[in-house]
Amino acid sequence: MSNEKKRNLGGRPQSEVWKHFEKTPLKSAGHFSAKCTYCTKYWPRGTPNELEAHLANDCKDVSEYIRSFYLGVVSARNFGNENASLSNSNKKRKTQNLDQREITEWCEPTTLPSSKIASITRALLRAFVCCGIPFSVIQNPFFIEFLNEIRPGYEPPTDELLSGRLLSEETSRINKKVDVIIKNSSNLTLDIMGHDFAKQTIKSCNQIASFFKKSHTGGRLLADAASTLKIKGGSLKSYCETRWTSMYETTNSVSRLQAALETVLLNNPNDITSKAVKKYIRSLEFFGNVNKLTEVLKPIKTAITLLESANTNLSDCFIQLILLANAIKKLPSQKMMEFHQHCIKAFNKRWANFDPKLYILAYFLHPGYRATGLKIEYWKIITTTAAQIWQNNGGDKRSCDRLLAQMRNYELRREPYDQEFDRQLETPMSWWLSIKDKYDHLLRELDDENSDTSASDSEIDSSSVDDNYSEDDSDNENDNLEVETDGYNIEELTNKYLLDNEDTL
Repeated sequence: MSNEKKRNLGGRPQSEVWKHFEKTPLKSAGHFSAKCTYCTKYWPRGTPNELEAHLANDCKDVSEYIRSFYLGVVSARNFGNENASLSNSNKKRKTQNLDQREITEWCEPTTLPSSKIASITRALLRAFVCCGIPFSVIQNPFFIEFLNEIRPGYEPPTDELLSGRLLSEETSRINKKVDVIIKNSSNLTLDIMGHDFAKQTIKSCNQIASFFKKSHTGGRLLADAASTLKIKGGSLKSYCETRWTSMYETTNSVSRLQAALETVLLNNPNDITSKAVKKYIRSLEFFGNVNKLTEVLKPIKTAITLLESANTNLSDCFIQLILLANAIKKLPSQKMMEFHQHCIKAFNKRWANFDPKLYILAYFLHPGYRATGLKIEYWKIITTTAAQIWQNNGGDKRSCDRLLAQMRNYELRREPYDQEFDRQLETPMSWWLSIKDKYDHLLRELDDENSDTSASDSEIDSSSVDDNYSEDDSDNENDNLEVETDGYNIEELTNKYLLDNEDTL
């Protein structure tokens, strides 16, 4: 009898996810409001599904370990068949053996198996998200009629279910795949961070960030010191291996808050209970290393951010590659000799995947740059590359001659190419469309150059990238350019339009 009472006093155990939330009991038994202990987001009535999805997809301050765990939990759910199902009838429907083909499959079914409903809903959800369709459309009677005409047995979910739990599950599933791709990938950021110097510096920055995030007193003292010193930009950031830009954000936050960290240690040494954190804050060498690593990571972070923009072009990427090379070049070769050589090797490895001629041409054709800073000998590379692309796309000798003449007028800022470029108001393409010339060869060249970016098989001496800027005093010989002779001689044409041949115009 006593054993039966113990069993009856039990009930369903509470989900483990509640450990990460502050909960307050509601009037209805067994229900709670929830507040995330990491980012303080609040739910008037929290449910385990919502809270797990929050930790997996939305919380910016949760640790990578916890995020990865709940990303796996949410992505492993049977889509559309847990708790709140797609249709009311799904709750009571028993699992069927779907391997056996039935005669009803050869006619239009009036009911669908739950797996098929989930498959249709997943496709519907992706269409809504990718096409920017409002979720409220799912309850429009005309849209429901359309779905019934296509699949009579399909009962669509409500907009609340579609935009809530189902969206969270699909987002987690996609994020899980993205994490796997990122962990298995290789890129310039990870190449540079493979050195022990970079690893140790990032690890130390993470220790500092972790301490001040976990310590309420320390976090408050740091925030007060930053406010007093008028340091802007937010709090300390932690590195996440699946977010490449977080490397820069981590080192930059420590570098930016150096004065505030030193102030906290000076005024409240007993509140910093970690000996390692105290050691780092006292070390000028540590902050020097953080600053140098930040300088190297900044152009990489900018390049990643640029690539996410719809208006990014080859010239923007070229600029960031050159800035990265310059940052690596400025590393103190004596104090950081091994790391310096490691960065050069990593950069040269990635640079070998690019065709620099295309990037230099794109840099020239960008009206905001116009090849500013390049040495005079690069004019030959620019004109030869443009003429080669023109010839490969079927341009004849006469039109190629006009193209090179226009390029020279553009370089010398002669009419109609003397217009200023405003980055705030226009894009490179809108600037080119505003140019009124008798022939539109340069505009066509811009299109051809953009469409030809994937054809890059050339092997180059990647160490020569440091010689692109005129500020470098070292000599650099041009690469031997292979010139196509089919139809007409490109080298003969380009020699007519050297910048010292004023008589050609």
